[in-house]
Amino acid sequence: MDVSRETNPAIKADELYHAFKLVRRHFADIAADDVLAGLELCQKNGGLFVSKGILFAFLRYDPRRLLDEMNRFDIEELSKYDLSDGPVVHVCAFVAPAKGYGTFRTFIDALNPYLVSVHRLQKRTGKRFFAMKKNVRRK
Repeated sequence: MDVSRETNPAIKADELYHAFKLVRRHFADIAADDVLAGLELCQKNGGLFVSKGILFAFLRYDPRRLLDEMNRFDIEELSKYDLSDGPVVHVCAFVAPAKGYGTFRTFIDALNPYLVSVHRLQKRTGKRFFAMKKNVRRK
């Protein structure tokens, strides 16, 4: 019996199910198909962590090659690339209990990227924007 988290399909499916539930609970306005496709892409590239109400889903990439693709965030196009390595960590989803910034920083510090990128939705205007910030605590 395979008990490896990386290769056991039952464990991977359970992890994906819990991640999906967390995202849908906090971001109900995002289409379910989009959520599932994004989480599957993160999982495929080793960037999905789910445990006790915490979700951290991310991809790694090289902005010299994939900046425009990441900005558009077309899942079908991104799935053609290896997004498991690169100097930039793109945070696709983060869910944590109240005051989760410390948890977020722990993940970022462990990954030690040069830059961190995200897509954010401005609730007031409904506009989505792409943001990138240098990791000032890089080791």
